[in-house]
Amino acid sequence: MATPPERERAMEFWDIDSFDGIVVAAYNRPPMNYMESGGIGELKELISSWQDPAVRVAIITGAVPNKYITHYSVEELVVMGDDPEALKKSGPDLIYPYHQLLQSITWLDKPVIAAMSGDTMGCGLELSLNC
Repeated sequence: MATPPERERAMEFWDIDSFDGIVVAAYNRPPMNYMESGGIGELKELISSWQDPAVRVAIITGAVPNKYITHYSVEELVVMGDDPEALKKSGPDLIYPYHQLLQSITWLDKPVIAAMSGDTMGCGLELSLNC
């Protein structure tokens, strides 16, 4: 007999449900569902937890109707661009860890499905290409 769905511990950016080894991670930042740095931090935690042998498959989707992950937060990007010289120095420190995060999805020994539930571009597209 199948076990009932379980609600995982609360996260600020992701709604997590699991059922019989299937984990559904739904990104939830209304109204546009832009990825934010906190969401990336939580995604890193999620990917690490998916290494558990009890997890058979992970599904990444959007919790906002008709939105998957539409882009990276424009507000955060504007703040980063306020000081171009600082951005030149810190840019690689931001980009390389994000690329490693995306690669960690590829390196998992189980399927990760991008259930693209609506609009996506930028960060959401990059994420889905690694599933």
